[in-house]
Amino acid sequence: MNDRDRLIRCGIPLADPDGLERWRADAERREQERARAERQQQRERRYENIAGVRNEVAGLRNDVSGLREEMRERSRVSIEVVGEELGAHADRIDDTLTRLIELERKVAEQVATKPRGFDRFANERDSDGPIDLPNPLSLRELN
Repeated sequence: MNDRDRLIRCGIPLADPDGLERWRADAERREQERARAERQQQRERRYENIAGVRNEVAGLRNDVSGLREEMRERSRVSIEVVGEELGAHADRIDDTLTRLIELERKVAEQVATKPRGFDRFANERDSDGPIDLPNPLSLRELN
């Protein structure tokens, strides 16, 4: 027994005997179109997501290249600053060494021109002469 016979038996008159088959075919076609449209929408959403990710990656690459350039510039500036400071410090060291050499020269001149006998303090005794030592047998200590 087919569907047509079954519907007639239930008392449902069929105006168009092929209407049910057409309705089923239309419903199946609409379902296929809906599924196709859904797949197309999913595909478009994926493409949009991919395009968004690509744009974000491009933006990040630009940021990274900007950061690299900034790092290079900072490195260059740091090297310049360190070089200038080293140069200034080297100049100060050179000035100090020049003053020390000049001072050493002046001391050498003074030592060369200084008269004999002025090489010790006034309260120091001459090392060439006898040294006065206390008498170990003094009378005070024996009593």
